[in-house]
Parts: sequence; structure tokens; C-alpha cells
Amino acid sequence: MAASKKSNRPSSELTPRYAWLAALGAFAVARREAFIAADIVVEETVRLRRQLGAFGEDASAIARGGAITLREKIEPVLAQLSAGVEARLGPVLDRLGLPRLAERAPHKPRKATKKTSGRRAAPRKVAERARARTQR
Repeated sequence: MAASKKSNRPSSELTPRYAWLAALGAFAVARREAFIAADIVVEETVRLRRQLGAFGEDASAIARGGAITLREKIEPVLAQLSAGVEARLGPVLDRLGLPRLAERAPHKPRKATKKTSGRRAAPRKVAERARARTQR
């Protein structure tokens, strides 16, 4: 048999094939890491969104509690103020013949008037109505 010239040790030269395989490996690793990073970003976004929702609910509850506390403090002061005003205005209202504040009917909001047409009245008719009201 003839002796062969093949050696078992690898060549130290950088061949295009080795460069191509190294680039493919680097691309595969970079792609995998990019997907992992994207998953982490999505998970963190969901976690932060949950945290913000919880913070919002907490802030809302704190604000409601503060408003209730403030209302509890203000209502007695307003009741005293109202009683003082009514006590001072009572004799004046009696002299004028007007009902006292406590005797008045509570204010009812006006009912909305139903418009029959979208057209406005002519200026002349408006002026006539105003004159008729003042003559009553």
C-alpha cells in the first residue's frame, strides 16, 4: 500500500467554509437571544401594567377615604354655619313675610322644555312677547 499524506491535525487556516459556519452559529445564537429578550420585555410590560393598575386602585381608595374624612369634618361646621345664618336671618325673613329657610320646599330642577321645531322665532315676535310680559 502506498503511504498517504493526510494528517490528523486540523488546518490552522481560516477557510470560507469555517467563516460561513461561524456566521450561521452567531446568527442562530443572536436570534435565540432576541426572542428571549422579546419575551422578557412582554412579561415585564404585563407585570408593570398590573402594578400600575394596583397602584391606581390604591390611590383611588386613598382619595375616597380622604374625601369621606373631609366630608365628615366639614358637615358639622356647615350645619353650625347654616344654623347661625338662619338664626340671624329668621327675624328679617319674618318681617318681610318670607318663609324661613327650613320651611322652604327643596329646589327642584326645571324640566327640559320640548322643542317642536328647530326654527327660531322671528325677532319681531320675540320683541312682542317681551312687551306682553312687561305689561302683565
